[in-house]
Amino acid sequence: HTSSIFENPLPQLKSMQSTFPFLCEFSDGTIGATVVIGEALESVDGATYFLTSNDKGRTWSKPVKMHDTTDYEFPLTDYCKATVLPDGTVVCFGYAYVRKDPELPVCNPENGGSLESLGFCSYSKDNGKTWSKFNLIDSPWLSTEASAPIVCLKDGTLITPIAPFTNWDGTLHGKLCGR
Repeated sequence: HTSSIFENPLPQLKSMQSTFPFLCEFSDGTIGATVVIGEALESVDGATYFLTSNDKGRTWSKPVKMHDTTDYEFPLTDYCKATVLPDGTVVCFGYAYVRKDPELPVCNPENGGSLESLGFCSYSKDNGKTWSKFNLIDSPWLSTEASAPIVCLKDGTLITPIAPFTNWDGTLHGKLCGR
């Protein structure tokens, strides 16, 4: 059986595309999904939404935007993936592009650089119904890719890879760049 996590309910009225789906499973068998929804792949309105399925993915709940980013100075376009920890807490890990100029794409077509981004994690104690604000992750780079999910090791340590992207001007900054 095949089903879609998200389908635009009124494509003739509004452009809504979904990208970067990721799944996690709660202890009761409910499947949680994160998906980025926006007008286009790099649109300023792109944000991560959370959905659930109680029938092994045949049907999905209505998508709910995970994070309110209106407190930030500039619009943010966020991407994240959820992991269920052994105690049932859900941790979502990802990054958000800072959209100082809404006319710029995420990636610079001239040199492959990208906009400034913020690495973050957030938590849910109620199976994804509500989420904490962003807990920002300190990084030596202006732009990072944090697209892998969190992994919880047997000792409880949370790990994930983070990689630098080149800055908008095509340069890398930070400790050990290029090594």
